[in-house]
Amino acid sequence: MDTPFTSEQIQFLDQRYGRKSRDSDAVQEFRKDIARWVEQAKNQNVSRMAIQNGLYGAIRLKLGLKSMNALSDNQLPEAREVFEKFKEDFDV
Repeated sequence: MDTPFTSEQIQFLDQRYGRKSRDSDAVQEFRKDIARWVEQAKNQNVSRMAIQNGLYGAIRLKLGLKSMNALSDNQLPEAREVFEKFKEDFDV
């Protein structure tokens, strides 16, 4: 069975229409920091997703965000404060 597109065409389409993050570099780095900590904090009783959802919920509540996708660069300092407090309170 022949593919309808060449590999070059597929690569072009990926670059043109592929999923791109709307987050700034600073927000992406913040999310990576969260992911690294969550990976360390998980254990056999509490999943990575449960920890991440708890932290994201705290950040959203404090900043009044509908979702974490709405996090902007100027909200990062306060979001980082929430993250650091969460880590202090729940680091295992």
